[in-house]
Amino acid sequence: MPTIVGNSSQTSRGRRVHEHDTLTFPLDENILRFVSVFEQWKPQVAQLTRPPSKRQQREWLLNQLLDEQTPSVRVIPPAVLQDHAPDWRRIVYELQQGPDPLLTPALALRSRFEIEQLRYGLDPFPYTDPPEATCHIKPMASGSAVRSDDPFKDVQIPVRATVAIEMEGAAFCRVMASIPGLRWLIVKGVSDYADQDKDDSYHQYAAAAPARYLLCFLREYITDERIPRAVPSQERQQESLPSSQSTTTQENPSTTYYSCFISYSHEDQAFAEQLYTDLQTSSVHCWFAPENMKIGDKIRDRTDQGIQRYDKFLLVLSEHAVASDWVEKEVETAFEEERLQHKLILFPIRLDNEVTSTQQAWAADIRRMRYIGDFTGWRDAQAYQRALKSAPS
Repeated sequence: MPTIVGNSSQTSRGRRVHEHDTLTFPLDENILRFVSVFEQWKPQVAQLTRPPSKRQQREWLLNQLLDEQTPSVRVIPPAVLQDHAPDWRRIVYELQQGPDPLLTPALALRSRFEIEQLRYGLDPFPYTDPPEATCHIKPMASGSAVRSDDPFKDVQIPVRATVAIEMEGAAFCRVMASIPGLRWLIVKGVSDYADQDKDDSYHQYAAAAPARYLLCFLREYITDERIPRAVPSQERQQESLPSSQSTTTQENPSTTYYSCFISYSHEDQAFAEQLYTDLQTSSVHCWFAPENMKIGDKIRDRTDQGIQRYDKFLLVLSEHAVASDWVEKEVETAFEEERLQHKLILFPIRLDNEVTSTQQAWAADIRRMRYIGDFTGWRDAQAYQRALKSAPS
């Protein structure tokens, strides 16, 4: 969710004041749900060579100098320095700067005691980079310039969870927001921490990693089922012909829409029937017990097959559903399918507020893990239609 940072100005006393622009662009909920469980990017990004961070290089070097066998940088073989601290020349120079430098002109530690104390601090010393890249799904702020003044306390005032600052996202989102129906996603790699400690060592990795993430995302998310292709003009013309002139053709799989399994308590039958009818009208093929169960079917086998074969599991939560052992069993099957398929299929909606306070473990897990669509006003036609538009599509 990009947020515009705004400008800064100075008061009459010379104090810099940040002028916030709180315009925000929220991510589409369907994409947000998808990326929250999306992990197929990890093997691709893991193939990239990630340079060691400057912090890891610096602390490796300081730790080496604590060893009596290496009292000075000069006695460390150049090959070892290059292997563990490729940017050692710059690091050595910086460690000699400032009013209290850590290195002497002889490239030895000025105070062994000061460095040894780092081993007993809150952060592990020497620091080691994490073994793999991490994806943070968080708000980003956008500004018009590269920042080196560590401005996070200021930019977090309007949006507290902001974790990054970049320069293009807000302009991109303005354009996307002006075109109805377009979905978007911004993926950025971190190359520095918006402070004075900048270099170019991470730029290539910070560009390649999000590119691979996006490629994996497009391959997994952009499917004919999730985003149906437009019907070719020739087919549209054929559909417009009178029935006597049309020919029988097989259904084109490229125009297939999502399919959906509806899970509900029988006490909520009236709502489930209305939802089923509206989804079917919208070309969403639904598994609905009254329509799909046949006399003599084994109920558990048929419902399990339905959950496994249909794209989405639409869970209707209510006071009755939360108390239903049968609904709980269906939810367990849906979660198992998510683990097997490595994708999100369970989408909950609620008819009342029971799930917001229940102590039932499975329902409480859903409350903590998933966004729950609000259908509490479903008996009002307008409120129902608004909620329906926000349902998984």
